Amino acid sequence: MGDRKLLTSDAALRTMVSDADDVRDLIPRTLFPPVASSLVFLAVLIAAWALDPATLPVFLALGALTPGRGASSSDLE
Repeated sequence: MGDRKLLTSDAALRTMVSDADDVRDLIPRTLFPPVASSLVFLAVLIAAWALDPATLPVFLALGALTPGRGASSSDLE
């Protein structure tokens, strides 16, 4: 048998809760970077429009040409 600690119900429950906590902790790491980068892009658009409304189409075009927004965890390592 591969893992004898899972044979008792107490250990199995602890393992299941631990695995659920690990998955729960991964959600903010994958959900928040795209949301944060979209908010930053929106703030840049608002600032560009406030400073010089003629530059807004340029920033929109640059945003459309960008293949992906936000840094993934693999980019930071």
